[in-house]
Amino acid sequence: MKEIFNDILGISDVKAAILLNANNEIKIEGYTTSPEPNLNPLDLAAFINTLGTHSETEIHFDNLRLYIRKIETGHILVITGFNVQMAMVRLNCDVLEPLIKSKLEKPSGIGRFFKKKNIKGFK
Repeated sequence: MKEIFNDILGISDVKAAILLNANNEIKIEGYTTSPEPNLNPLDLAAFINTLGTHSETEIHFDNLRLYIRKIETGHILVITGFNVQMAMVRLNCDVLEPLIKSKLEKPSGIGRFFKKKNIKGFK
Protein backbone atom coordinates (compact mmCIF):
# COMPACT_ATOMS: atom_id res chain seq x y z
CA MET A 1 0.00 0.00 0.00
CA LYS A 2 3.03 2.24 0.23
CA GLU A 3 2.60 3.03 -3.48
CA ILE A 4 -0.41 5.18 -2.56
CA PHE A 5 2.08 7.88 -1.58
CA ASN A 6 4.12 7.71 -4.82
CA ASP A 7 2.56 10.86 -6.30
CA ILE A 8 2.95 12.95 -3.17
CA LEU A 9 6.51 11.69 -2.60
CA GLY A 10 7.29 12.60 -6.22
CA ILE A 11 6.77 16.28 -5.48
CA SER A 12 10.08 18.11 -5.20
CA ASP A 13 11.26 18.65 -1.59
CA VAL A 14 8.69 16.32 0.04
CA LYS A 15 10.53 14.24 2.61
CA ALA A 16 7.88 11.88 4.03
CA ALA A 17 4.20 10.99 4.05
CA ILE A 18 2.58 9.06 6.90
CA LEU A 19 -0.96 7.81 7.41
CA LEU A 20 -2.21 7.39 10.97
CA ASN A 21 -5.52 5.56 11.35
CA ALA A 22 -8.26 6.52 13.83
CA ASN A 23 -6.52 4.41 16.53
CA ASN A 24 -3.31 6.46 16.05
CA GLU A 25 -1.38 3.57 14.51
CA ILE A 26 0.93 4.11 11.55
CA LYS A 27 -0.77 2.29 8.66
CA ILE A 28 1.25 3.54 5.69
CA GLU A 29 4.50 5.46 5.53
CA GLY A 30 6.77 6.52 2.72
CA TYR A 31 10.06 8.43 2.75
CA THR A 32 12.27 10.12 0.19
CA THR A 33 15.09 10.41 2.75
CA SER A 34 16.13 7.97 5.43
CA PRO A 35 13.45 7.93 8.15
CA GLU A 36 13.92 8.74 11.80
CA PRO A 37 14.60 5.36 13.43
CA ASN A 38 12.73 6.16 16.64
CA LEU A 39 9.45 7.40 15.14
CA ASN A 40 6.88 6.67 17.83
CA PRO A 41 3.20 6.61 16.81
CA LEU A 42 2.16 7.48 20.36
CA ASP A 43 4.19 10.70 20.21
CA LEU A 44 2.58 11.56 16.87
CA ALA A 45 -0.85 10.80 18.29
CA ALA A 46 -0.29 13.00 21.33
CA PHE A 47 0.90 15.81 19.07
CA ILE A 48 -2.09 15.47 16.73
CA ASN A 49 -4.55 15.37 19.63
CA THR A 50 -3.34 18.82 20.72
CA LEU A 51 -4.41 20.29 17.38
CA GLY A 52 -8.10 20.04 18.19
CA THR A 53 -10.71 19.83 15.48
CA HIS A 54 -8.81 21.57 12.67
CA SER A 55 -9.12 19.79 9.34
CA GLU A 56 -5.80 21.14 8.08
CA THR A 57 -2.73 22.31 9.95
CA GLU A 58 0.59 23.58 8.66
CA ILE A 59 3.45 24.00 11.11
CA HIS A 60 6.73 25.70 10.21
CA PHE A 61 9.96 24.67 11.90
CA ASP A 62 13.51 25.91 11.32
CA ASN A 63 14.29 23.61 8.41
CA LEU A 64 11.00 21.91 7.47
CA ARG A 65 7.23 22.16 7.31
CA LEU A 66 4.70 19.69 8.67
CA TYR A 67 1.34 19.50 6.95
CA ILE A 68 -1.40 17.52 8.73
CA ARG A 69 -4.71 16.70 7.06
CA LYS A 70 -7.53 15.19 9.09
CA ILE A 71 -9.48 12.63 7.07
CA GLU A 72 -12.37 10.35 7.94
CA THR A 73 -10.12 7.38 8.65
CA GLY A 74 -7.36 9.23 10.54
CA HIS A 75 -4.65 11.75 9.60
CA ILE A 76 -2.22 12.26 6.74
CA LEU A 77 1.11 13.81 7.75
CA VAL A 78 3.38 15.26 5.08
CA ILE A 79 6.87 16.46 5.97
CA THR A 80 8.35 18.90 3.47
CA GLY A 81 11.12 21.40 3.02
CA PHE A 82 10.42 25.08 2.36
CA ASN A 83 10.76 24.86 -1.43
CA VAL A 84 7.66 22.71 -1.93
CA GLN A 85 4.46 24.02 -3.50
CA MET A 86 1.90 23.46 -0.74
CA ALA A 87 -0.97 23.70 -3.23
CA MET A 88 0.34 20.52 -4.87
CA VAL A 89 0.56 18.79 -1.49
CA ARG A 90 -3.03 19.80 -0.67
CA LEU A 91 -4.25 18.67 -4.08
CA ASN A 92 -2.58 15.29 -3.69
CA CYS A 93 -4.12 14.89 -0.23
CA ASP A 94 -7.53 15.66 -1.75
CA VAL A 95 -6.97 12.86 -4.26
CA LEU A 96 -5.61 10.48 -1.62
CA GLU A 97 -8.49 10.75 0.83
CA PRO A 98 -11.08 8.64 -1.06
CA LEU A 99 -8.37 6.24 -2.22
CA ILE A 100 -7.18 5.63 1.33
CA LYS A 101 -10.73 5.15 2.56
CA SER A 102 -11.44 2.53 -0.10
CA LYS A 103 -8.17 0.69 0.57
CA LEU A 104 -8.60 0.58 4.35
CA GLU A 105 -12.26 -0.44 4.26
CA LYS A 106 -11.82 -3.09 1.59
CA PRO A 107 -13.08 -6.40 3.03
CA SER A 108 -10.80 -9.36 2.84
CA GLY A 109 -11.29 -13.10 3.09
CA ILE A 110 -14.73 -14.65 2.80
CA GLY A 111 -16.33 -11.51 4.25
CA ARG A 112 -15.94 -9.72 0.91
CA PHE A 113 -18.79 -11.88 -0.51
CA PHE A 114 -21.33 -10.75 2.08
CA LYS A 115 -22.84 -7.33 2.50
CA LYS A 116 -24.59 -6.04 5.61
CA LYS A 117 -28.09 -4.77 4.93
CA ASN A 118 -30.19 -2.72 7.27
CA ILE A 119 -33.87 -3.61 7.13
CA LYS A 120 -36.30 -1.17 8.68
CA GLY A 121 -37.84 -2.52 11.87
CA PHE A 122 -35.07 -5.07 12.46
CA LYS A 123 -31.87 -4.58 14.42
